[in-house]
Amino acid sequence: MRIRVFGEEMAGSDFVVAPRRGAKRRTRLRVGKPYKAPTGEWACPVEFRGVESRYPDIRGETSLQALCLAISFLQSRVEDVIAKGTKLLFVEDGEEWDKRTRAATFGGLGRRTPHNQALQRTSGLPRSARAAARR
Repeated sequence: MRIRVFGEEMAGSDFVVAPRRGAKRRTRLRVGKPYKAPTGEWACPVEFRGVESRYPDIRGETSLQALCLAISFLQSRVEDVIAKGTKLLFVEDGEEWDKRTRAATFGGLGRRTPHNQALQRTSGLPRSARAAARR
């Protein structure tokens, strides 16, 4: 589920999408401000505008967890789109958003390190966190 309107944007970046086939177009990666859902958990809007439809809001037990999971989810969507042959270019200079720069942007969230894999197997994590970690 998600709120109807994206709400306040906490962070975002503009890029040019360069698919293998087709015209280049602008996109915006953005993460919204976490909010308390009616069910009691926290939720965070996230969007890869111009590339994919808006996703369901990412849920967590706390606002920090929802925010971190949303950023991790966005990173996984970026990596998937790039793995399928699409390039993301910086709007300012047309340079490709390469793997090293993406790692600097996301700070290593979602990496398959032994430490992260051990955390993902931790049964104490809420089901939403375990599911997001597998993506």
